[in-house]
Formats: sequence, C-alpha cells, structure tokens
Amino acid sequence: MYLNEFFQQVKNHPILFLGTGFSLRYLKESYTWEGLLQRVADDLFYDEDNPNWQRDYLRLKSRCFVNEHVSFELVAQELESIFNATVIDNDKKIFNGVREQYFDSIDKNKKFSAFKAYISELLSNHEIREDKASEIEELIKARKNLSAVITTNYDLLTEKTFEFFTPLIGNNILLSNPYGSIYKIHGCVSDSRNIIITAEDYEKFDKKYELIKAQMLSLFMHNPVIFIGYSITDENIRSILKTIFSYVDTNSEMAQKIRNNFLLVEYEPDSQSIEVAAHDIDIKGIGIIRINKIKTDKFSEIFRNISNLVLPISAMDIRKVQNIYHDIVKGSDGIKVTITVDPSKLNNNQTVLAIGTEKNLQVQFRNFNEIISDYFNIIAESNESLANLINKQENLQQRIIPIFGLSNVSNKINNLEQLKEIQIERLKKIYSSIPQTAKIIRGFDEIEQCDAKVSNKYNQIYWNIFNEKISVDEIATHLKTGKCLGKNSDDSLFKNLLSLYDYLKYGGTIDSLIS
Repeated sequence: MYLNEFFQQVKNHPILFLGTGFSLRYLKESYTWEGLLQRVADDLFYDEDNPNWQRDYLRLKSRCFVNEHVSFELVAQELESIFNATVIDNDKKIFNGVREQYFDSIDKNKKFSAFKAYISELLSNHEIREDKASEIEELIKARKNLSAVITTNYDLLTEKTFEFFTPLIGNNILLSNPYGSIYKIHGCVSDSRNIIITAEDYEKFDKKYELIKAQMLSLFMHNPVIFIGYSITDENIRSILKTIFSYVDTNSEMAQKIRNNFLLVEYEPDSQSIEVAAHDIDIKGIGIIRINKIKTDKFSEIFRNISNLVLPISAMDIRKVQNIYHDIVKGSDGIKVTITVDPSKLNNNQTVLAIGTEKNLQVQFRNFNEIISDYFNIIAESNESLANLINKQENLQQRIIPIFGLSNVSNKINNLEQLKEIQIERLKKIYSSIPQTAKIIRGFDEIEQCDAKVSNKYNQIYWNIFNEKISVDEIATHLKTGKCLGKNSDDSLFKNLLSLYDYLKYGGTIDSLIS
C-alpha cells in the first residue's frame, strides 16, 4: 500500500514517536548516542602533549562489552564517573560553565552531575539546517492533527517545533493531558538531573517506568503511532513492542488494530518512495510481530499526509475539552456546570461543551478573543476551518482584525477587501495618535524595563516599529511569549500590536502606513 492509503484508514489523531535520527536530520549540530559519548570523551581526554590520548576512550570502551557488543549505557556510566571526578580540577576553558554549576549546586547541598550538565551544553544549539527548513514548516502545519509527541531525545527541537505543546519530564508524565503534550521519557537538557543515559539511570528508570508504560500503552491502543528517527533494529522500538504485546494477545483483534496503527519511518538516502510495506520483527519472548514500515527520504510527504487528515475535531479542541473536564473534576473555583437541551438559555460568557447534532445545536465554537489568542497557531498550522470562524463573528467593521495572515490561510473569508481596508485605516490612526512622550528610540527590553504606564509602553513599541527600530520577528516573539507586556488577547492594545505585526508580515510596508 502507498502512504496516502495508510493515512486514509486513520480515524484518530496520530502520535509522533521521535528518536535520535529526527534531531540528526534537522539540527545543524546533533549526535548519535555513541557520537555524543565520543565527543565528551574527546573534550575530556584531549592532551596535545600525548599523541595517544584517544586510547583512553578506547580503553574505557573495552571494559563495557556485554555479549560481544559494546553497552553504551555502561560506557556512559564509566565516563560519567571519570568526568565528574576530574573535571572540577580540570583547567580547560570549555568546562568553565559546568565547574561553576558544580560548585554552586554543592554549596546549596544539591546533587549534581557535571557529566550530564556538559551533555546539556553540547546539545544547546537548536538551529535548524537550512536545507530542511521547508520540511519543518510542513511538520508545523501538521500539528493541528497530532495528539502528542513522545521522544527519547534530550534536546529542545521538539519544544521548538511544537511550541504550543506542553513538555513533560519524569513524574509529570503521569499527571498529563495526553493531547498537546511532549513526553520526554529520557529527560531533557532543560534539567540535566533528569537525563537518562547511564546503566544506573536505565535501571532506576525501568523500576519506576511501569506507570509511565501504562500511560503509553493507553495512547498506543487508541492512536496511530508514527516512529521517526529509529531503525528497525533499535532497542527502543523492540522494547515498546515487547511491552505492548506482553499485555495484549498477539492474535487478538486489539493486537491487529495496534499493528495497523504503527508506522515506522526508516531513513533511506535519496529515496522518494511512498510505499508502505509490512515488516516482521522477531521479539524475544513474544514471537513475530508484523508492523508497517516505509523506507524513504521524502519526510515532507509524511507530514503533508498528517496535515491533510480530515478528522471530526481538531486536537487543539480536544485538549480544551479535556482541560475543562479536568477543572470540573478537581472542583476548580469559578466552574459552573449547566446541563441543558436548549443552548439559547446559556449566557454568552459561559464555557460550552455541546453534544448533539448540528441540526439542533447552533453554538459558536470560538469567540473573537479566542481566535485572536490562537492566531499564531492558526497561521503556523494553516488551519482553514479555524480561520473561517472569523465569518461567524459579529460587528467586524468595528474591530481591528489581523486579517492579512488569516486570508493567507483561507480564501473563504467574507468581505475580505473591506476588512483589509479597515485594518489599514486603524493602523494609520494608531500611528497618527502616538503622543510625543512616546517617541523615544528604544528596543523591547528597554521598553519593558522603563518606568511608564502600559499604554505608554505600547505607544513606544508602535513608534519604534514604525521607525524600523523593532523588527517584525521581534514583534512575533514578544506577542507569542508575552515577555514585554503580557499576553492578553482581550486587551485592545495587544490586538492593535498583533494587527500591526500581521500587516507588516503578510500585507504591506511601513511606508504605506505613514505616507
């Protein structure tokens, strides 16, 4: 079968399971497991006065064979012991950062591994390879149809790519909402203490992994799982399959459903294949397991197929529903539950979860402020259905709307040219009304720290944007993070700034606004 045929049978939101190969493909600087350990060893053992310095690592490896194969868990175990014992007295400048962290942690009576901290430093570069930028863009568009991401990688590439998902490490996985989560099951560079890399780490992990495995098993039973960055021989794949089929009869209907939902994407240089084939894997203690596999270099096609899935509801909306349910169950303050068969009796400010047929329910799924709040998500994911919800809003002629970006996503927006004209006129009015007191050349950070009212800070931002002292990309960063003045989609000042960004990014130039 071909790739599109596999996705035609998908009825639920897929999960991505990402391994080392994912980071190697997209990051300018990344490592295999052995490559990472080799790099740490090279930095530690390098001695310009000793021509045989590389043998230190080889001697270390020689002590870590298990059944005629090198155990990299044991290599990491030995390397950590040597690194932590010697680096604090090592005068190499490259270790200055971890030495400072070491002494600071010990001073605060906190356990600290300089080895893992240095690994975090080595994996801190998250620049995307230029030749793979278009693939990442396709993956970002696919986010709207993804349930969750699971990864064994330590770096922050998943957080950077899935910026609206919540990263979870360690025990936090157990308390998670499965929709919109990034499960970092082997830890993360954001907290080096949680990195799982040594034999001891894996032993501890296996002991407390049962509940996490149960969480994973639940996801795998209900969602398609697409493995990227692993080979068919990878122990992570085999371990997952062994775990699943230890609980599920290999001859059962459930087992067949799981097998049909699994797709292993194996990298094959220069291959443009889109053919999915069945592949048998012999799992010790379980027997032969058949899964779907594609060998290709055409990853963009996989991401496009995920993006083009037509599912009953977006993953984003499911997450919102689950969050509401969670609030109801835990009895959060301000929560009121009303069960009604007549939506017309509900107040406009009430949260609504409607269950019924479209014929009987005339309920708006997003109000104007929610669309504004989701703006960057809608654009990044090219979510046409959400962009079209602007047509259902009232009094649009009296609002300032970031319509240029939304119109790039959908060509079905009503009164488009009129809305564009309104946006341009409002932006011109903003420029003409900036008071003299706000006409100060400053960057975002300076504006944030200055002693001024919020409205004056916004005026300073507008002034510096109009005078090209603040770039479009800077505007986006601050709008997304709320770093400068807070993110509040209800606030007219925020909406004005978003609309200015939208016009400059997708519509026109500064000159056209101030002419």
